[in-house]
Amino acid sequence: MIHFEHLERAGLRLALMTDQSDGDCGSRPGTRAHVDAVLRRLPMKPERLVRVKQVHGVRIVDAQEAINAPPDGLIEADGLVTQQPGIALCVSVADCAPVLLFDPRVGAVAALHAGREGTRQNIVGAGVQALADGFAAQPASLYAVIGPCAG
Repeated sequence: MIHFEHLERAGLRLALMTDQSDGDCGSRPGTRAHVDAVLRRLPMKPERLVRVKQVHGVRIVDAQEAINAPPDGLIEADGLVTQQPGIALCVSVADCAPVLLFDPRVGAVAALHAGREGTRQNIVGAGVQALADGFAAQPASLYAVIGPCAG
């Protein structure tokens, strides 16, 4: 597990990414046991984890929209934003880039899945815009983390 302590010092309660030692934490069948094992090691309630069905695009949704998704499936998107304390945003990647944006001034955060197509369509720019539009985040105030990826 990779922790981003500088984001935690800036006010984000928990900023981390899993790595290969944590097992496959994707959304495919059979990976839930790995996700549950990671969640047991974290100071949070598992039901506060918010995920989406990633589709290699640029759609970004508020975490509340994903929470309210029908019980039979995940909402399709490649990014999540929230300003709500206690919500854990989750994106899954293999060779794509996980991107985390955080504005400590307003307490808003975005978790983005930046694959080839999403990067081509500027999902990171869309994430910055979603934080600005939804929570009055300022681009100059943002912290950004790009996690391990194939490049």
